[in-house]
Amino acid sequence: MKNQKYRQWCNRKALLAGVLAVSMAVTPMTTAFAGTGTQTAIALQDAKETSDEVVLADFDFNEAGDDGSFSGGNAIATVGGGSIELVDHDGGKAAKFVASDKDWMQVRAADGSSLLKGHDEVTISYDILPEMSNSHWVFYAAENGNSLNWNDNGNKERYLGVLVKNGTTEIERYNNTGSRPANPTIKMAASQWQHVDIVYTKDATVAYLNGVRVSKVASSYSLTDILGDNGIFWIGKAAWGGGEYSSMQLDNLKIVAGTRLYDNDRVTAAASELETALGDMDHIIGNLNLLRTSSDGLSITWTSDNVNIVKEDGTVTIPTDGNKEVTLTATMKDGEKIVGEKTYKVTVLDQNAMLKELADQLTLPYSTERGSEVYGNITLPETIGAAEVTWSTEQSDIVDVASHEVEGYDAMPAGAVTRPEKDTDVTLTATITWKGLSTTKDFTFTVKAAPKQIEDAEYTDYFFAYFAGEGYSDGEQIYFASSQDGMNWDDLNNNHPILTSTLGEKGVRDPFIIRSPEGDKFYLIATDLKINGGNGWDAAQNSGSQSLMIWESTDLVNWSDERMVEVSAAIGAGCTWAPEATYDEKTGEYVIYWASRTPSVDTKQRLYYVKTRDFYTFTEPKLYIEKDQSSIDTTMIEHNGTYYRFTKNEGDSTNSLGAKTKTIFLEKSDSVLGNFTQIASDSLNSNQYVEGPTIFKLNQDDTDGIDKWCLLVDDFGGGGYYPLVTTDLESGVFTKPESGTYKMPSRARHGTPIRVTSEEYQKIMAAYSSPETVTTTTIMGQEPQLPETVTVNGAEKAVTWNLEGVSFAGNPYSYVTVTGSVEGSIVAATAQVQLIPENVEYMIDSNNIGSQTWENVKAVSDKLLNTEAADQAKTEENSWGYTSVVGDSGDMKGYSEVSSTNPYAGGWWARGSKNITYQVTLPAGEHQIMLGCTGWWSMGREMDVYYSVNGGAESKLCDFDAVKSSETYAEGTIELPEEAVVTLTVKKAAGDDPILSWISISDLTKAPDPTPDPDPTPDPNPTPDPDPTPDPNPTPDPDPTPDPEPTHADGLANSPEADGSWYYYLDGKVAEGVTTVAQNAYGWFYINHGKVDFSYTGLAQNAYGWWKIVGGVVDFNCNGLEANEYGWWKVTGGQVDFTYTGLEANEYGWWMVINGKIDFNYNGLQANEYGWWKVTNGKVDFTYNGVARNEYGWWYVAGGKIDFGYTGLVKILGVMCPVVNGKVMI
Repeated sequence: MKNQKYRQWCNRKALLAGVLAVSMAVTPMTTAFAGTGTQTAIALQDAKETSDEVVLADFDFNEAGDDGSFSGGNAIATVGGGSIELVDHDGGKAAKFVASDKDWMQVRAADGSSLLKGHDEVTISYDILPEMSNSHWVFYAAENGNSLNWNDNGNKERYLGVLVKNGTTEIERYNNTGSRPANPTIKMAASQWQHVDIVYTKDATVAYLNGVRVSKVASSYSLTDILGDNGIFWIGKAAWGGGEYSSMQLDNLKIVAGTRLYDNDRVTAAASELETALGDMDHIIGNLNLLRTSSDGLSITWTSDNVNIVKEDGTVTIPTDGNKEVTLTATMKDGEKIVGEKTYKVTVLDQNAMLKELADQLTLPYSTERGSEVYGNITLPETIGAAEVTWSTEQSDIVDVASHEVEGYDAMPAGAVTRPEKDTDVTLTATITWKGLSTTKDFTFTVKAAPKQIEDAEYTDYFFAYFAGEGYSDGEQIYFASSQDGMNWDDLNNNHPILTSTLGEKGVRDPFIIRSPEGDKFYLIATDLKINGGNGWDAAQNSGSQSLMIWESTDLVNWSDERMVEVSAAIGAGCTWAPEATYDEKTGEYVIYWASRTPSVDTKQRLYYVKTRDFYTFTEPKLYIEKDQSSIDTTMIEHNGTYYRFTKNEGDSTNSLGAKTKTIFLEKSDSVLGNFTQIASDSLNSNQYVEGPTIFKLNQDDTDGIDKWCLLVDDFGGGGYYPLVTTDLESGVFTKPESGTYKMPSRARHGTPIRVTSEEYQKIMAAYSSPETVTTTTIMGQEPQLPETVTVNGAEKAVTWNLEGVSFAGNPYSYVTVTGSVEGSIVAATAQVQLIPENVEYMIDSNNIGSQTWENVKAVSDKLLNTEAADQAKTEENSWGYTSVVGDSGDMKGYSEVSSTNPYAGGWWARGSKNITYQVTLPAGEHQIMLGCTGWWSMGREMDVYYSVNGGAESKLCDFDAVKSSETYAEGTIELPEEAVVTLTVKKAAGDDPILSWISISDLTKAPDPTPDPDPTPDPNPTPDPDPTPDPNPTPDPDPTPDPEPTHADGLANSPEADGSWYYYLDGKVAEGVTTVAQNAYGWFYINHGKVDFSYTGLAQNAYGWWKIVGGVVDFNCNGLEANEYGWWKVTGGQVDFTYTGLEANEYGWWMVINGKIDFNYNGLQANEYGWWKVTNGKVDFTYNGVARNEYGWWYVAGGKIDFGYTGLVKILGVMCPVVNGKVMI
């Protein structure tokens, strides 16, 4: 028997989820029928079947009859031409069709009648391995087998068929003249078995690939009209032209009368929609939303087993005698045909439980926790659900819980706050009342102490929030800039975004900042929109976001998490653009206004507004500005009780106020929501094709105390923001300053400048200014010594450098960038570390006299021989230099040196097949010679380097090939028995003349390792002295001479003692209590109880880490895995690397290393540069074949490695599951 196929997987998906959850301990899968858990009390059942499907044909192609035909279901398939070969497939056989052999089959009912006769709804399913080129037919059905000619003499095309053409399956259903109607299509994968289901309903054709619906196209063509009573059904050919025979392998062809697959699919989707609409079914406290139509067109009727509690229209009656459980039944129909039925159990809470639930739902966004304190007026809800809410407090001097009428204006809502002299906790009591029943709930929060009022003269500087535009991948985020005069701006954070959106469209535009009336709280609101990589401007206006993005701060440095608040859904907005806010002193609320198009009404842009106290709770939207032309981008400023409002005419024509298209018009009013009248402005009307107006007052110290305002407008044609200045808002006269007197941020688009105090400015600059870049050097392969502080805005700040994962083993003289976190700053510190070879004797920076690299080497290498210059010509008076002649008629020319810090940037270029030659004088010993270059002119070139000693014969040192536009180097070593003059020559190895950027020569001569003395020869047995003759009375010695100071410096000695041992000293004595790894002039050695232990091989520790010791000496060339009594460890450059996490190999296999140590308990999937691997008990299991899971899902593993090239089936616990590009689709 064959394994189960995709069609069986689709039917058993829910079973598989349960089996996996129990047997494989994974997160239970949620199907479209899954409820929200036992708490929801939803009873689900399979789609109700009103009639059994009739199997018309079912061929598995495992075995042919004696005449070559196949039987299955209630049908016979006979070979119409060619010979059908049976090939192995999935434990059985499949039918192979070859177009060149004209293989095809004809299918009829077992009684000889037409297969599809009398059936208007049919499902055809099959597995296929298609040919990806040319056109060929999987099946073809028509009223007869007559040849077809498209639209021949006006005759109708009348057939069903599946045509595979260049990898696309087109499902054709025709009964038409003239142009063809649309058809469902399926994009097939190459060289893979795939499962296809095609459902023909009375009004549509639906296509599935591997169990997933991929296309649905409406069709009114009846199958019985197309096929008649004597229709044919062919496999592998059609009646077009020569037949258009098929090359494919086909298996498991099944044809049934009915649409159960499609019905079940629709029921699944509808059930999910019904659950969403019902909401929390365990806590019903109000009327239910009982959907009547699914998005897929099913009609839905409802019944209730207790209409006294829940009526069939969703009306709920709250019980008085305990909670009531009600069963609702949804019957889903397609026309008159019942396709599914689902039941849901809901619990309706009684009065007391309902009140408790309402109390639980009543919340305020304020508390005593940091970040949730109250800085201004608050919102106090008046209702929750169907209940009324009233408020009381014993601290009404701080929070006024009563609303107040304002004559001729909106009322001031309850919740006005008077901030006290010190931080104070306030408790409010909410009384929730419903039909005479009530309950209470207390809320306690901290009201912050009233700040000192900021005087106008205290504003000294400016802060600007803006976005950079859709032309950059990160341009639709929030950027900041600063200024000290309001006209000349500096980018902050290295011109990188500071606030980034992770919600909604994940892009934000048009940020607006408002300072609270108290002065110590800031709110930033922005448009939720991302054009870069999005759906374009049409979608942005007609189906865009209905929400605002909000951040808050108390210092413009530390910002809250982003939150997304829906404000414009009630008006059916297609967009919510350029929100701004103005504080309305009359009601103690912020009025937020923005532009929206309402596609259901027309295409005009209008301005709408909502009101808020806290930027959490908002009123319903209302119309704010409507002109005869579209209007967007409103900004407003108050002065002496008058509100001046600037708006862009977005229409294509001059509007009723006389504002030209794409200009700014000005209006004024005595209140935010009052009647506005126009202020005519020729100057604004003359600045056309601008948008994003934003206005702010200039500080007194920038205007000599004169009132002056700056209106920024954005020339969206590419000019960007520029200022317009006025000293009289009432006049409407604005003047553009002279060019060169202002400088905008680098990429500023629509945003908001605000005024800040000197203290606020200093904090902003400390947080967002770029630290001065650190430049330093290190020996290649060694971590650099980096400073503990960096300079930020003139002050020294502590820095923590991030060295994790940073390699210092790059090209010689290249730079490695290290970043660090700076105290009090969000901007990372940067260190540029140049990699210097060890023991440099020559650093010749060709044609770069002002070389910083040479200066760097001179500062760190005490062996440098060319201390007088970075490059020079060789003469009789000096010991090194180039011997090639420089000039157009000489051997080489200088290539423009564009960087004194990067030695790869310039150098020499040989001409006319000449060479580049240098001579250097080197002492006896071994020397490493390195040469570097860049593939200038975007081209590579092949070169060789030769050397000779004292004018002798040349020998090849190394290949030296330039790589296109890349920095490369080559190296070789030479050994000199005595001091000599070495000539180095760079030659072309192919067609292009050689180039050279630098030469570096290092001393590789090693000091000898300390050799232990041989074992001492014991003295012969001593001859005893004769008995001593007593001396006469001794003469007393003079005063004793004090002992000399200790002769041994602390640390490891540089020579052995008389016994041949090398000792480690402290305070002049052998430190027998010391076991460590220590250094002397010859290297690093393992010290065991104060003595070098040349017999030790293993791992040992000192203050700098753990090291690989071989014969008592640190082996800095050791890279791999090494063991000690504590486990197996990753060693890099001789040192245990506790920062390493990943896979590492040794002679026993590949192992999972975590924080430098093999984790023998690790089981899962792990990646390296070669792929993703199955790790079992810490070791890559190359014998593993099956499925494995990580945080991204379940994956198909073959030979221990995820096979991303595999698409097909895999059996899990007896169930065949689809795999797409290596991922198991469950």
